[in-house]
Amino acid sequence: MKKILIAVLAFGLFGFQANAEDGFASTSEAGFTLNDGNDQSQAIALKTNNVYTTGKNVFTLTGQFFNKKNTVKDLISENILAGLRYDRYVSDVLSLYVDTAWREDIFFDDAAAALNGYWSKFSVGAGLRYDLIKSDDTLLFTELGYVFRQDTAVGSVDSVDSHFARWYLEGKQKLTETVDGRLWIEQLLDLENSNNYELTFEPSLDVVLSTNLGLKLAYWGRYDGVTEAAGLKHYDSRFTTTLTAKY
Repeated sequence: MKKILIAVLAFGLFGFQANAEDGFASTSEAGFTLNDGNDQSQAIALKTNNVYTTGKNVFTLTGQFFNKKNTVKDLISENILAGLRYDRYVSDVLSLYVDTAWREDIFFDDAAAALNGYWSKFSVGAGLRYDLIKSDDTLLFTELGYVFRQDTAVGSVDSVDSHFARWYLEGKQKLTETVDGRLWIEQLLDLENSNNYELTFEPSLDVVLSTNLGLKLAYWGRYDGVTEAAGLKHYDSRFTTTLTAKY
């Protein structure tokens, strides 16, 4: 699976650049990350978001990779994410979507040379998107949907299946000629256990450095109503400063 993700990242970093005029758009990020909460660490971060639009159809391929070194314990951790999404616009402001994603979190004790933790999450979802505001300077839209997720933990043979209702809100505003502000919020609510919910958000600033290059400052936070294991904190946060390339 790591080889597939590396291919996704490489495709995003290099593959789309020559074909932007054919309906492709790509945004890739690389930078340094500071994490707090359950994972107090410093990290190298890579991220890519690639979109192909043809008529009323939008295809999105995403990839994300973090390699982290814990600043408190001698612990190396990795976070890997790959996703695929399809949107179909049924009007100028309303679209339907289906998506799938795979996420893996690995924690390795470097001193003991032993695996310290592992979680794998596979999900599929569907829903609708409604564009509230769409102009040259402002974008605001919301999404409602359903997510099926299958979680597997370290040492566990059986996986845990969950059914979530999903709500998402994203806004983007052009603040100056060279600075854009963005905020997105996502909430997942377990349909079978109301205590099991996740709230994730990220405010960010994008600063234009040149035609294709920019600087992104972002704060990512996630609150988990039911932690993956006993003793873990409910809230994780991450501050990133990344160099972005858009084509």
